[in-house]
Amino acid sequence: MGAGSLVASLGNGKVGIWSDNGDYQEITPFPGYTGTLNVNTLTRSGNPTPDSIIVSVSGPSSPHVLVVDSMSGRVALSFYAFDPKFLGGVTVAGGVTKLGNDQTTVILCGAGSGSAPAVSVFDAVDGFTLGAFYAFSEQYKGGVRVALSSPLTDGTSYVVVGSTINSHVVSFLLDDYNTAVSSFYAFPPENCPSGLYVTAADLDNNGQIEIISGAAMGKTSPQVAVFSLEGKLKKAFNAFDMNFLGGVRVAVDDIDADGDLDILAASGPGAQGTLNAFNYNNLELIDSVFIGDSVNGVVAGNNFVTGPLSPI
Repeated sequence: MGAGSLVASLGNGKVGIWSDNGDYQEITPFPGYTGTLNVNTLTRSGNPTPDSIIVSVSGPSSPHVLVVDSMSGRVALSFYAFDPKFLGGVTVAGGVTKLGNDQTTVILCGAGSGSAPAVSVFDAVDGFTLGAFYAFSEQYKGGVRVALSSPLTDGTSYVVVGSTINSHVVSFLLDDYNTAVSSFYAFPPENCPSGLYVTAADLDNNGQIEIISGAAMGKTSPQVAVFSLEGKLKKAFNAFDMNFLGGVRVAVDDIDADGDLDILAASGPGAQGTLNAFNYNNLELIDSVFIGDSVNGVVAGNNFVTGPLSPI
């Protein structure tokens, strides 16, 4: 899946895959389930180009996670991120990071609403657990949404976690997930009763990570805000009409294959699935893609691969 390839949950139990060569296919990872799925791309080989798709049910359902090989369409891994009795849904992320001095490909799973703020870490090759931690206080029961940033040149990636009940964002290194790298509120907390969605990448190719936050359902929708890793606001804009209150799910992709990562904004519940792509430098709308008729909300996956002007 090269630069411009796109993976998105269609809001109806299906995942759409738009390849950079123009091919399109749909898969139904969990037969019988017709709701929203959480998706992301993954490299299991360590190569920068994604070779797999991670997918989970947003709830209410057991925390089942599948890894699907993008070439063959076969399930490469199948596991439960948490106790199978937990029905609050799971968000997923994955990619290359450093653990100790080793480059490792990992899968992150965040427990959804109604749970302690648990994040589980798995080896992306064999599915074995690599640990777990609480992103916020154990007493917090709102659940979390997880992201893993694009890797920097030394292989370092950051775990970014957003709340599902307010606008709190924290970031960590997996080598020290007991100490937050940053902690801040992306939007006024009282305006984000359904929390926010997060992703992270080096958007301007300067060797530093930006955190992108999309407000979930509430008064702050449909705002997207971009912060430095430390939590300093850099840019903010409305991804959809200001009257749309269904929230924005965010991701990044070099959608036009020009060598720079773009911000993807996917519509939340209440409108037919739409995906807007924005140029980070000038915030111009690059493309607007109709995803499907479902009004359950759609979710786009990250693709950190860029075009030939600035290869990762």
